[in-house]
Amino acid sequence: DVFRHLQPIAKLPRLIIELEMLQNETECTKRFGIARKLMVVKIHFGLIPIPTHVHYRGRGIFQILGCRFPPKDRHSVFRNQESTGQKIVLMSPAGVNYDLSNHESGITLLQPTAQPSMKVSVIIPAHNEEEYLPGGLTAVAAAAEICPGEVETVVVLNRCTDRTEEIAREAGVVTVREDSKNLSLIRNAGVAASTGEIVVTIDADSRLHPHFLRIAVEKLNSGTFIGGGAFVFPERWSLGIIASGLMLFPYLAKYRLSFAAFWTTRKAFDAIHGFNPDFVTIEDVDFAIRLREYGHTEGKKWGTVWSAPITTSCRKFDQYGDWHLVRDRGFLKRAFTGRDREIANEYWYDQRG
Repeated sequence: DVFRHLQPIAKLPRLIIELEMLQNETECTKRFGIARKLMVVKIHFGLIPIPTHVHYRGRGIFQILGCRFPPKDRHSVFRNQESTGQKIVLMSPAGVNYDLSNHESGITLLQPTAQPSMKVSVIIPAHNEEEYLPGGLTAVAAAAEICPGEVETVVVLNRCTDRTEEIAREAGVVTVREDSKNLSLIRNAGVAASTGEIVVTIDADSRLHPHFLRIAVEKLNSGTFIGGGAFVFPERWSLGIIASGLMLFPYLAKYRLSFAAFWTTRKAFDAIHGFNPDFVTIEDVDFAIRLREYGHTEGKKWGTVWSAPITTSCRKFDQYGDWHLVRDRGFLKRAFTGRDREIANEYWYDQRG
């Protein structure tokens, strides 16, 4: 009933609606000072959160947005509920429709049935990543909880001498070994060991947003996108990091693509033969360009997950300084050749022992 009446606003782009049903009056009193069952509504438009609004007896945010609840429906969602907190997420673009038929009896909500379920494989290259891998795996697990379809994680072990392998095995993920100093070969090995119809690649020191996989699957199921990249935030900010980002901007603007985490179908990945081992740096840029070009031949376009940004570590800035890309302007020029082995080893492959 709730989602049926939310359909008019669910068609807005980049809109996330989160409903939380609070059935315990003690909890409602503690959180909101109201000793009654409540529905909490959280709305995010893109990256902009709209302040939480409490809905009660058919009034509030739903009326403001033009969604009216017939009197007989207003409390039906609360019947026979004993749980202290149940969250539902509705996300646009439109077409995501939850089956609430079992919700009134307290059964876990079903995944969307409007689109076929596709298995997702998340590929994570890992060279001595005992510090960041646990957080990365936790973030993938959180994203998997609201992703339609099964999600598997593949960690590609690359010359690891620390606890990376142990951490991966304890997490129950798939592991494969590829010891070359070549991220193309490393990522390709992970994809080869995976079984999903959808492939997602992300670095071990980056964190998926909880909604990232869900949006990527939704975009691919729409038939409009060949694949795409992510919007990315650093884990911390400084003037030097902002300045370094500006140094990168001309290189990235040249290609008009997004990076950080790639998502596409296995069919498309295989069609362009994955990542190109001829590149020891910027293999991701080359991959994105070729994937976009292949998409044009299929009548599809490049996409970016704007509303669920990736968070990446600042360990390179911690090591070299927040201003290092500004100070060493020749570094970017050498890195963007894609074939400078000295730069590749120093900055990527020979890090962390």
